[in-house]
Amino acid sequence: SRILTGGGDGIARVWDSTTGRLAGSILPSGGPLTSVEFHPGGSRVLTAGSDGLVREWDLAPSLAFRRVSAGSAGWTH
Repeated sequence: SRILTGGGDGIARVWDSTTGRLAGSILPSGGPLTSVEFHPGGSRVLTAGSDGLVREWDLAPSLAFRRVSAGSAGWTH
């Protein structure tokens, strides 16, 4: 089981809930994070930042592959 955290430093962190150890980090580079959440399947993470973008991440290799501006109807690249 894993725990996802994010905040003012702009880094999303995935923790192993059994050991309490850091399992990995995601650096969205969009300023402070305002929201982080696991995708229901567990293999992806969504991050939202103060830059107004939502990014979807694959946990391996932690590369953003989609982002959308907050309030927009379409995807941006």
